[in-house]
Amino acid sequence: MNGTDTDTFIEWMSAAVPGSLGKLEKEARAKGVPVIRKSAQSFLGFFCTLLKPDRILEIGSGVGFSALLMRNYVCCRILGIELDSDRAAEAEKNIREAGFSDDIEIRCADAADVLRELAGGEGQDGAEHFDLVFLDGPKGQYLQYLPYIEKLTREGGVLAADNLLKEGEILRSRYAVTRRNRTIHRKMREFITEMTRSGRWQTMLIGDGDGMLAAVRKPDAAPDTGTDRTV
Repeated sequence: MNGTDTDTFIEWMSAAVPGSLGKLEKEARAKGVPVIRKSAQSFLGFFCTLLKPDRILEIGSGVGFSALLMRNYVCCRILGIELDSDRAAEAEKNIREAGFSDDIEIRCADAADVLRELAGGEGQDGAEHFDLVFLDGPKGQYLQYLPYIEKLTREGGVLAADNLLKEGEILRSRYAVTRRNRTIHRKMREFITEMTRSGRWQTMLIGDGDGMLAAVRKPDAAPDTGTDRTV
């Protein structure tokens, strides 16, 4: 079974979203607005059910589909960030019509600016904390966002990142992709390398067509006091 067959099977076997969300998904796709795949929908549903997060941070909210999907799985507070003003306005409308305006906030802004503000500057003190971070923003910025996400994700919290492999393109040599995509190719590989080798995350890669990543935030290492613990 090749990758395409696997993706088709996963799409076919995935549970349908509730009626109103299904309508929103269909309308968004008809307008060419990106909506997370069925595999990513199941991915988020799994972690929302497992973690039962109180607070979720979403980077790249689009028209609000994935935020509403997560809220459907768990009663929580969600902060979404969306740079495109039209999509942010559409997300707010969809959230309002679904009756979740008290639970889901959408900020129309550059994600780096919001993350910097939430992280409270350079120190860990003052940073807000989230149980689940869903990263689905500009792919070339994932590595830039990571230092802030590390501060904002509580110990034991989960980072879920979508579109890691760009339908297999990231697996190829950089010379096999078009010149205009080589910067994203390099930055995504650097992000994946940092996530899997930094020691601050326990990371799992999921290789569906677009690729996903799940990572649990490890406790920060205790400072070395120089005390000899040898018994």
